[in-house]
Amino acid sequence: MTRPKSVSTLKVIIAIILINVFDCVDCILNNQDTLDITNDRNFNCHWTGGSDPKLTCDCLTDKEEFVIKHNSIPVYDVAMIKITNCGKITIGANAFAEMRSLRSITLENIKSIVLEADSISWLGSVRNRENLIDWDPSVPSIRVYLISSNIDLIANNAIHGRINLLEIINCDIQHMSSFAVSRLQQMLNIRITGSTFHQLETQSFKRFTTENLLITNTAFATIPSRAFYELTVRDQFLLDNITVYDTLKPSGFTITNPYNFQMLNSHINAIAGSGFKVATRGPVVIQNNRFHNTANSAFRSISLNKEDPNEYETIKFERNIFDQLSKDALVVDKDSFRPVFVNLQLTEKCECGNLERYFRHDENTLELSCMSERDSDEWVSVDHFQSTRCGMLDTKSGTAYIIAGVCAIVVVIVGSIVGFYFIRLHRSKSYDKNSTDKNGKVSMIVPDGRTYRETELCVIVERADLLTTDL
Repeated sequence: MTRPKSVSTLKVIIAIILINVFDCVDCILNNQDTLDITNDRNFNCHWTGGSDPKLTCDCLTDKEEFVIKHNSIPVYDVAMIKITNCGKITIGANAFAEMRSLRSITLENIKSIVLEADSISWLGSVRNRENLIDWDPSVPSIRVYLISSNIDLIANNAIHGRINLLEIINCDIQHMSSFAVSRLQQMLNIRITGSTFHQLETQSFKRFTTENLLITNTAFATIPSRAFYELTVRDQFLLDNITVYDTLKPSGFTITNPYNFQMLNSHINAIAGSGFKVATRGPVVIQNNRFHNTANSAFRSISLNKEDPNEYETIKFERNIFDQLSKDALVVDKDSFRPVFVNLQLTEKCECGNLERYFRHDENTLELSCMSERDSDEWVSVDHFQSTRCGMLDTKSGTAYIIAGVCAIVVVIVGSIVGFYFIRLHRSKSYDKNSTDKNGKVSMIVPDGRTYRETELCVIVERADLLTTDL
């Protein structure tokens, strides 16, 4: 019996529909990995050819979220990628890892950026992936620019590999995880300027070498211990016009080997002891800063990494303002540095009781001034004020010493009187006991006559009258 032709045709149609359905499901499931962002109209990407092929994406809308993952940009010979004016961009793992011709990545004017783990990770060709710390111009490396954007997250190990330049310019960073920037190779410069870090975790910048570390016009909510940890800087470590709203905690900056270290024009609310753990190869300049609360040994861990043990460098404190200054706040490593203090100001009234709380009298005070008692705009040398206005009775310690001395003298005098009294009392009791009998008569010891036969005892009672003389 022959089947109707319409039945066979229906089966073919159903089979074609099922194949298309399966293909669509597979496409949906793998869409995130296979999506070519260069074909997305909202990304508005343009290719520029030539010796340095460039991909520029200028988003047409800031309301969409774009996800860039591995193979999202399928062309491997692109040299520069620039993405601007987007709403939210999430960069996934190894998004640029296979682009061997890549030399530059720029993210600019993005409302929200999320950098996931391994998002900006680049090592170049497979044959050149050995670990290279020292700069070698023959080995390819990339430049990374994050400009005028809000960065919600920089995750663990987000930025690593062969990166010779990292610039963070006018960015607002909400959260930076531990090891966010780490294991960098071929690094020449890290420049952070005009940016704000709301939350840094411990070891956010971890264990890499760079020629220069330059942080300027940048604010931190707080700098935790070991935020910049085990970094080797070969040339310049610069902090210029930075603000720390809360606290720079112990070892917040752990930096080794810069040729010089400068901290200029900055405002730090509080510096804990050993806030800077910096071993330099040259001079240190701390100038034009304001410190609200400076703890003991705040600068004590700045040391000199010197080959010649007899060599000294200068650590210079110039035109700094202190609101609260602990006694040992300005103690420095004199085995390494020759300290220089120039025009330091303490925003406290010149009062003897206040001054002795903050520091002891030594070479640090020679260039330290306090506010005049009469006029807060007038500054008076602390050394001169102490020598001319502060006597022994004007200080709390001086008053305490005098009171202690008087008390000691009184105790000695009272003790002497009491001791003398008891000695006399003891002696008088002993004499009375031996010299009188029960009837109160005077006893006399008479030698035994049998022993001293020739002894004669004579008791002569004499009466002495007044002498009269006739003149």
